Amino acid sequence: MGDHSANDLAWRQGFFDMLWPTGELPNSAPQAWKIYRNTTHLACLEALRANYPTLVVLMGNGSFDSLARAYLAQCPPEDARLLEYGRGMASFMAGLDASLMQAHWVDVAELDRAWVESHTAADALVLSAEHVLAKDGVGTQAVCPPHPATRWRWREGRPLAEVWLNARVGMKSDGEVAVGGLERGQGVLLTRINDTVQGCSVGVAEVAFLEACRARLTLEQALGAAHAVTPDADLGQLVALMLERQALTLE
Repeated sequence: MGDHSANDLAWRQGFFDMLWPTGELPNSAPQAWKIYRNTTHLACLEALRANYPTLVVLMGNGSFDSLARAYLAQCPPEDARLLEYGRGMASFMAGLDASLMQAHWVDVAELDRAWVESHTAADALVLSAEHVLAKDGVGTQAVCPPHPATRWRWREGRPLAEVWLNARVGMKSDGEVAVGGLERGQGVLLTRINDTVQGCSVGVAEVAFLEACRARLTLEQALGAAHAVTPDADLGQLVALMLERQALTLE
């Protein structure tokens, strides 16, 4: 039994090495192997294009294809679900020569990945206005963590919202991307509404609120965190945005 398992592992490793060799397959390799490997490579490259569409738009097809081939060579898929392929793209890009990359490309890769995560996240009961307005509704002492599909990113001094929301194919940004001057940075909030991932720009107050909710603080404490970073923030409007965007959940 032990020898059989060892042989099985060796065969699997050999098959993996055949698909992801450091060089070309030897001439003696069966033609079917070459065809299968090339087909698998093409499927992975197409998966990266599908999973990072905004990056494709901003980098251009040629530059992105070069990036995708480099990623494929170093990071072959570990999951049969191609929707999961490219999870480490942003980290991979951050390790490349900075002269080859524009600074915001890594940010864009992170948001494209966040979109996939939001799209595939589990469902949960959404905190709605009805829950808040009910006679015995949710009060300020309640703990309402972010919905499993809620994602957000914040960058200081970089036009994250402008770049990503305006370039994302098919993304509805409600037409206006305005979060104040770049001295405070820009943020993007992703939520899933009616099975569709939607994005909007957010400021530092919304980010502080979401971070506090993720830390399982009460709604009162989360609003306090938002007020601490932006004393003139309209907290009522902030709460309305979270409810409209279905960003929070009930436990």
